[in-house]
Amino acid sequence: MVDTDKNRPRVLVIEDDFRIALILQEMLEDLGCEVIGPVTAIPEAFAAILTTPADAAILALLLKDTYAYEVAEALEERNIPFAFAGDIGRNPANSAWKLHSCLPKPYTRADVRTLLRTILPNHEPPLP
Repeated sequence: MVDTDKNRPRVLVIEDDFRIALILQEMLEDLGCEVIGPVTAIPEAFAAILTTPADAAILALLLKDTYAYEVAEALEERNIPFAFAGDIGRNPANSAWKLHSCLPKPYTRADVRTLLRTILPNHEPPLP
């Protein structure tokens, strides 16, 4: 895990819907995280993964109408725990990722808190 001055986990947000990204950013900050991004496109996501230390990531399943599995593979290669945001069960090409952590949309602050406890087991998000 990356250690920051504030000892807050750094979460990379990869989401192309700016409204959703801002809501997620606010939720993550309320839950004690430092947010990287939001990143809105696949090329930007690759750049952020390669250049910005992150403890975890939340990756929209679809970015600009393209499934983001290549981004997921890059996160795995860098050992960055992550979850998909979106319903992975609806995609027929999902067999390799079917059991991966997922945050179905729409989600609540409680859903994000539960997810953080899964992908960042050493971080205890504050209660509401």
